[in-house]
Amino acid sequence: LAVPMSVLVATLIAYGRFAEQNELTAVKAAGVSPWKLIQPVFAIAVGLSVIMAWFGNWVLPEANFRSKSLFIDIRMAKPGFDLKANTFYDGMSGYTFLVRRLSAESDTLHDVTLFQDPTENREEAVISADWGLLTTIAGSSLLQLSLYEGSVLRYLGHRTETEPRVEETQFREYRIRFDLRDLSFSRTNPDLRQRDDRTMSAQAMAAVRDSLQRIISEDRDYQFSLQPMLVLQKPFPTLPDTVSPTYTLE
Repeated sequence: LAVPMSVLVATLIAYGRFAEQNELTAVKAAGVSPWKLIQPVFAIAVGLSVIMAWFGNWVLPEANFRSKSLFIDIRMAKPGFDLKANTFYDGMSGYTFLVRRLSAESDTLHDVTLFQDPTENREEAVISADWGLLTTIAGSSLLQLSLYEGSVLRYLGHRTETEPRVEETQFREYRIRFDLRDLSFSRTNPDLRQRDDRTMSAQAMAAVRDSLQRIISEDRDYQFSLQPMLVLQKPFPTLPDTVSPTYTLE
């Protein structure tokens, strides 16, 4: 869109200045044909037309397709580990976080509560701590949460017993590790996605058009091959004006 408009504006300015300063009259008086002035611009316009046709048919659709695929991958990516004060966060599988106060300078969490979901290998639990610290383990995709001065409230036997038992454990330090590989951004194969009119070349759209025309032609031939016959069940003149005749297909 920018190249044709810029060429148009540049051409209008150039020839406008020629006409404003009477340079065209001087050129004609010197015996130079106006066609001589048009030839360079015309040659450049033809060259730009060829380049823009190639760009619009091959480069632009592919760029639109890849940018659309990238946007879909970004939109489908899971949110990162982003804790906010006084807000429940359930971005980590199996845990729900609630932090009352955050310290951005030291990555320290104050008044931390973790709600642990039950699985086959662990019971449901509520972990509370006065403060905690988030650290990353070098060379891995693991995030370690170290909790200090708190307690663990576990619900035991809730799968088999009518009234579950509760076990409370006090701790001075409690460590939990989280795998952040599920939160990392990953690219999918863009060739597996379908293309639309903005991501297809003229040849691809012509192939789709031929396929649709063939399907429509085959469907039309099938419809004409049925040739249903309409037979009146009652004599039409005897029907009231407000009643339509009834037909059957044979």
